[in-house]
Amino acid sequence: MSVKTEIASHRGGALVWPENSPTAFRNTAALPVEQVEFDVHPTTDGRLAVFHDPTLERTSDGTGPVGGYSLAELQRFTLKGTDGEHMLALEDVVAIFRPTAVRLRLEIKPDHERRPYPQSPAMVAAVLTAEGALGSTTVTSFQVETLVALLRHARPLGTIWILSNYVMTDVGIAGAIQTARLHGIPALSVHRTMLTADV
Repeated sequence: MSVKTEIASHRGGALVWPENSPTAFRNTAALPVEQVEFDVHPTTDGRLAVFHDPTLERTSDGTGPVGGYSLAELQRFTLKGTDGEHMLALEDVVAIFRPTAVRLRLEIKPDHERRPYPQSPAMVAAVLTAEGALGSTTVTSFQVETLVALLRHARPLGTIWILSNYVMTDVGIAGAIQTARLHGIPALSVHRTMLTADV
């Protein structure tokens, strides 16, 4: 079996540029990488904001849960480490990478209490479809039910269930594979600390 290694710029290249920032995405678009990874949260006005954490404090000058604001309100906050840059919407990131060969790797995040946002799967499907990006996007989540819900609305390029170490400990790789197959999810992401020879 041949294995192809693909490189993804994580959070737009968070070890080099401020994560999930316009600068990070513009610079990643010029890199010879296969994928750009980023995260989305829904806003109160039905948009998808590109931001990693469920709360604003670590990487912006805002406070509180991301999901408690409209997109316009979120875009008044400044991303830390940038020269006054603001949060992007999912459509903005799609537009940056549309002229490139870099594929999108979109993680659907839960809220600040680690509960899935019930509206996110349908919203992600709708935006990717409207933007013509469904066929160039792999969607990931730590919550298998989020991916199952997404697949009711659309079929992206791929789906990946990100296995937390807790899930790996509780159900094991065999249980995770069985669950993924049951729900039609073709790929798993396993943390390197759990990659034993058996796994």
